[in-house]
Amino acid sequence: TLVLLGTWKYRFRIDEEEPSAYNSTWIYFNVIIQPPNFEGISESEYTTRWVLTSTATTGYTVEEFTEDLSGSNWYLSLSGEDSFYEFPGTYLEDNTTATSDVWIYTGEHWDTFGTNQPQGIAWGGTNFWVTIMADKEAYEYTSDGVYTGDHFDTPTILPNEVTGYDGTHIWILNWGGVNSGLHKYRVADGAHISSFITGAEDTQPMGVTWDGSEFWVLGGGNKRVYKYWVGGVYAFFSFDVSGEGDSPRGITWDGTHFWVVNAGVVYQYNAGGVYTGINFIVGGEDIVMNGITWKSPNFWLTGLVTKEAYEYGEPLDISKKYQAVGPTGQGFVYIQTDETETLELNTPAINLDLISADKITIDFNTTSTNKIDLKLMSGGSELKSIEISPQGNSDFTDKTVVINIDANYTIDKLQLEGIFTDMNNLYIQNVSIYRYSFITEEDLTKISVDPDGVKQVFLEYPNTYISYVFEQDLLVYTFNLTLGSSFETIIYKVPKIRDCYITFYDSNNEYLSFNLFITYINYTFDDDPVLMERMTDNII
Repeated sequence: TLVLLGTWKYRFRIDEEEPSAYNSTWIYFNVIIQPPNFEGISESEYTTRWVLTSTATTGYTVEEFTEDLSGSNWYLSLSGEDSFYEFPGTYLEDNTTATSDVWIYTGEHWDTFGTNQPQGIAWGGTNFWVTIMADKEAYEYTSDGVYTGDHFDTPTILPNEVTGYDGTHIWILNWGGVNSGLHKYRVADGAHISSFITGAEDTQPMGVTWDGSEFWVLGGGNKRVYKYWVGGVYAFFSFDVSGEGDSPRGITWDGTHFWVVNAGVVYQYNAGGVYTGINFIVGGEDIVMNGITWKSPNFWLTGLVTKEAYEYGEPLDISKKYQAVGPTGQGFVYIQTDETETLELNTPAINLDLISADKITIDFNTTSTNKIDLKLMSGGSELKSIEISPQGNSDFTDKTVVINIDANYTIDKLQLEGIFTDMNNLYIQNVSIYRYSFITEEDLTKISVDPDGVKQVFLEYPNTYISYVFEQDLLVYTFNLTLGSSFETIIYKVPKIRDCYITFYDSNNEYLSFNLFITYINYTFDDDPVLMERMTDNII
């Protein structure tokens, strides 16, 4: 047996030409046992395996997979539409395209502050005017819907609609049977200037608009729109609107088309009075929409029941998933929705064999407060789920999450999943998978620690070690060790197991008995997924 400890000496000769030429001086050196400078302590009931890897080694890591998102095509798993119509607001706006002939409620509205129902509304370039029949009044509002305090009486007529406000005058439609007609008023003092009769064509006038040359009066009795020259003479031209509904209430002109409010829907007609097939619904905000006016690029309508004015406009078509290259050449992808729904963002096929101790890093940010998981997928099945953003998240800044792989997996894609609410988003900038690679076995220090045991070893220093603790071949703990001349101790503490409970409450926060429900859960046990297991009690 060769005993290595002790004092050694050597000398050498050069075996060339002169065999007798040699170095006759002995070189002495000592072989000693270095005292330990690292101590690993395990509180586990099992034998644990510790692997400490030196970061000073050339070729320390190998990038197995990287996804900077500049070229590949990520995709959403969706059962419904992958886009929605909405106004930009706080949505991310570079995933939008302009829409055409799609109109929705913008969310903007204002109170007409009347005790009675508003009939008509007109925009004059600077302010709105609203008529209230029961008050026999016309009221002025700013472009933001703030009542200016200005109003005037219309004591001899029942004002139904208003149009043609030019900053000085407005024309108000009188509901008066055969005496129905259009009346001109000076807004400064409410003086009645002139009028003409429209009752000969329809005794139930509902709306009026001005196209820049002629007046157009909507008749509720015959359900037709009648044209009048500026002097008030009927032009012997009308068009029918009864085919689109039986309750026409308001009309406006946008410079190209007529728009008629009819039974909770606004219908578009060309300049010749032909229905174009384009319409949009307005009944969701008020069951009786009455007056309508064009304030480019949007419409405003008055609701009789709510006594409010509502804005409708052409929204943007917003994609729930958007991917592009930023100005620095770095790719990115994000998801966002306008409702509460579960979104699943998938990588393209990657077909990769992961091994224990691989690392996945994700650079991202999110405005969601709900939990977001990264899922390892194969053939449409989930192999493992790892949380990257917790429930109740309040950190909306850029962050990097590093995930340690605890076993071997063959995956064909990665999936990010979470419940997202209106306007919340998830923004991904990079995904990478790293594997540790070593030139020689000396790059690794491996030790085994007995149950509730201690192991002391000597490690080269100064150095930094990336270290892993395995329990029953599962990665259970990682740590970074920066080693100098002092003695270092690391303790592996077994995480405490906690019981989890499921509790149900109603909308009033009243406790509901668990036995009222049939409950199923999904979980993973020994790396095997268990799906839809029925619970017998509320303890997980």
